[in-house]
Amino acid sequence: MATISAPRSSRDSRPPADDRLSKPMTRLSSGRNGAMKKRSHRVRTILACCALAACSGSTGATDGARLSPDAAPRCGDPICSPAMTAVDAASASDSASAPDAANASDAVGGAQIEGGLGAAPLPLPSPTLTAMSVDRLVFGAFGDVRPANPNDTASYPDAILSAIFAGLQTQGVSITIDGGDHCFQSTTSAGSYCHDQFVNHFMSDMRAHYTGRLFPTMGNHEGCGTYAATAGNCTTWSAGLVNDYLVDIVQPTTGQSSSPYYSTVFYGPWGTAKFVHVAANAWTAAQSTWLGSTLNVATTYTFVIRHEPSNDVRAPGVTPSESMLAAHFSAGTLTLSITGHTHLIQLPGGTQPYGDMYGATKPYEVIIGNAGAPLNAGPYYGYAVLRRRNGDGAIVVQAYEAMASDGVTPLHDAPDPSVLFAVNANGAPNPSTSFP
Repeated sequence: MATISAPRSSRDSRPPADDRLSKPMTRLSSGRNGAMKKRSHRVRTILACCALAACSGSTGATDGARLSPDAAPRCGDPICSPAMTAVDAASASDSASAPDAANASDAVGGAQIEGGLGAAPLPLPSPTLTAMSVDRLVFGAFGDVRPANPNDTASYPDAILSAIFAGLQTQGVSITIDGGDHCFQSTTSAGSYCHDQFVNHFMSDMRAHYTGRLFPTMGNHEGCGTYAATAGNCTTWSAGLVNDYLVDIVQPTTGQSSSPYYSTVFYGPWGTAKFVHVAANAWTAAQSTWLGSTLNVATTYTFVIRHEPSNDVRAPGVTPSESMLAAHFSAGTLTLSITGHTHLIQLPGGTQPYGDMYGATKPYEVIIGNAGAPLNAGPYYGYAVLRRRNGDGAIVVQAYEAMASDGVTPLHDAPDPSVLFAVNANGAPNPSTSFP
C-alpha cells in the first residue's frame, strides 16, 4: 500500500500516515559556466519558491526559499507571486537544462515539505484539499452504488460494495475515487432514505472493509431532481439531499463539506497529479470559473472525475465542462476523464467491450459505473485500478471482477482482460499494457 502523507497544517479528518518517508535536501549544482550558473540558479529559485507556495501571503524570502545570497529573485518578487500561471511555470522550467530542473526538484523535495516526497505542486484554486505526498501513483476507481428502486434501502447492494472495498484493500490500494450515485430516493429532502443509505450502508461498508482514503464525486442521485432526474441542478447546497451527501459522505472522507466540487493533488518523486471532481448537477458560473482555473495549473497528470459521461448532456455541467476537457486533451494536458452514470465499464473512444446503447466515449474518457446499480451491460460488478508504470510513466488501467451480474456469486477480483489499457500522461494511448 502506498504511503500517503500531508502537511501538518492539513485539516483532513484523518491523521497522516505514521511511516512518512523523507528525502534529504540536495544542494543546487552549478552550471557549466558563469552565465549558465546565474540563469540556472534563477530558474531553480523560481521553481523552488513557487513549488513551496512560499510566496502566498509573504513579502520576502523564507529560509527555505532563500537558496543563496546571489542576486536571484526572492519570494516577494512579482515573478514568484501566487498569480504565477501554469504557462509561466512551464516557461521557467523550459529555460532550465534537464539537470537543473532535477536539482530544483530535489531542492524543494527535502525537509521543507512534510513527507519529503518530491517537489510540492503549485497551489490549486479553492475549493481544494491539502496536497498529499505519495511514494507511488496508484489509485482505485468505481462508481454507481445504489438500489434499483427509489426508497428501497433494504435492497442496497451492500454485498457488492463490500466485495469492491475488500478487493481494493487486498490489492493495497490506498487512494480511491468514486464516480457518484451513492443512493436512491424519490424526493430531494434531507434526513430521508438517502441519509440512511449514506450513513448505514455506503460509509458503513467502507469502514468495515477499507482503510484507505476515498474521494467521492457527486452524481444525479445526490442532486436536486425529483426521482434523481439527470437534469436536476443544485445552485445552493446548504439544505436538502445534497447537504446530506456533503455531511454524510464528503465530510468524513475529505474533511470538507462546503462544496460538492473540489480538487486534490498528490506529488512524489514521480511528479504531480491533480484529481478534479466536477459536480455536473451542481453547475454554476463559479464552478465553471474554478474548473477552468484548476485545469490550467500545470501538473504531470490530470484526472477529471465527473458522474455523467460525455454522451449524456442532460446534466447542466456536462456540455460546458466537456468543452474544457476537449481543449486540454488537444493540448496534451489531460490524462484521463473518469465517468460513470451508465452502469457498465467502457473503454475510451467507443462502445467496447460490452456495448453501450447510449453512445461512445470520448478518446480520453473511460466509464466505470458497475459498482452495484443495475447493470446496463457487462457480466460483472467491479472496479478498476490505475497504476503508474515506472519505466515510461504511463498509466495502466485494469478492471477487476468483484461479483457476477447476479449480485451473489463472488469472482474474487479476477482481472478482466477485455478492460486493460494504458495512456501516457498527455492522454495519448500507450500500446504496452505490461506492468510493472
